Amino acid sequence: MDENLPVKTELSVTGWNAMTIPFFGTKYDYRQKWLEITEVFSACQDIQEIYDRYLEWLSRTFGAPRITIWKRFNADGRFHQIRTVNSEDQPPPIAGTHSLVQRILANKGPFRIDEDCNEDDGLKELCQNTQAHICVPLITTQEGLLGFCTLSKELDDQAYDHDDFDLLRVIAHHVTMLILQFQLVEEWSTRAKWEAVHKFSGFYLHDLKNLASSLSMVVQNAEQYGHDPDFQASAMRTVRNTSQRIIDLMAKLADEFKDFDTDRERNVQTLDMNVLIKETLEALNEEGCKTIFHSGEAIPSLQLKPEPIKQVLLNVILNAQQAMNGKGTIDITTTYDGHRVCVEIVDTGPGIPTARLDYLFQPFKSSKKNGLGVGLFQCKQMVEDNQGQIHLESREGHGTKVIITFPVEVPDK
Repeated sequence: MDENLPVKTELSVTGWNAMTIPFFGTKYDYRQKWLEITEVFSACQDIQEIYDRYLEWLSRTFGAPRITIWKRFNADGRFHQIRTVNSEDQPPPIAGTHSLVQRILANKGPFRIDEDCNEDDGLKELCQNTQAHICVPLITTQEGLLGFCTLSKELDDQAYDHDDFDLLRVIAHHVTMLILQFQLVEEWSTRAKWEAVHKFSGFYLHDLKNLASSLSMVVQNAEQYGHDPDFQASAMRTVRNTSQRIIDLMAKLADEFKDFDTDRERNVQTLDMNVLIKETLEALNEEGCKTIFHSGEAIPSLQLKPEPIKQVLLNVILNAQQAMNGKGTIDITTTYDGHRVCVEIVDTGPGIPTARLDYLFQPFKSSKKNGLGVGLFQCKQMVEDNQGQIHLESREGHGTKVIITFPVEVPDK
């Protein structure tokens, strides 16, 4: 008898020809299960609670001793294990090109993954780390693959049947819809906060002008009264550039209140990325960190807005310096692959914990004591405004790599 077939019950009907009619039953009372699911998720206040309740429900419903939940992080585009039952060391994240991800996209529903583990090295490693037997996608047509969960074989070694697969599919769809709803709420909340920030920032224009004037006076006094030539040169460069950035910020804020979006292309220039990086590094005091720039050859010019890209580079480098507390190295490399110019900024710092990596580019969420949580969010906005992409790869204890790419328009031959 095929173990994957639904449970069959027989009802003996007496009457004409006294025939026995088979009726197919189901393993679960779906009405009861739906009421249970509704109750389980009704009190969730955020996405993290949804994942917690989902893991608890899977543990109660199935006899699998090993269960994992994986989520795609926007920061690096990889899938990270975020919840687990009885797993030991956390397995490394997997890329979107991993064979498991490709199988998920092909199946779009629960499926067995252990059958091909021995034929695929990447899949074999994941199965060894998680004891995965069944994979259940969290997927939608609008947002694509948000994540997935894996279940090991059940303790009694009983095979998962059609009813199990149907229940897993229905609940995964429900969980996915809940996640999307909470994401939508968060997006609207972020937009509202960001709009409030823009409106509120108008009140600071006058104060920023005074700060810029004060910094300009410091520069003038340092030029006239400074005694240490090396200190004077360093201080002058830093203060002057800071002053200029404040003035540029004022102009940007003022333009935004005058419907800045109606003239977005006015600041686009033809730029050499290598030159732009060198100019950015000249404005920095390294404070013990060693920055090494490996300028690529034959890097084509780009059509970009220089000041926003400089600000992105400054933010990323300053973040690396702060993370390393002035000790360590920062390697900056430019390359061109025929389609894109790539800038990689790699530091030897402590790396970023997985929990923090999950919300790295979201605004108003900062790990710094006095941080506003808008720096990397702005970086992402400015890079994307220049048709580029930014993502980050990091493991705790292994440093951080920031990758910024810009497309190159290749003329038709």
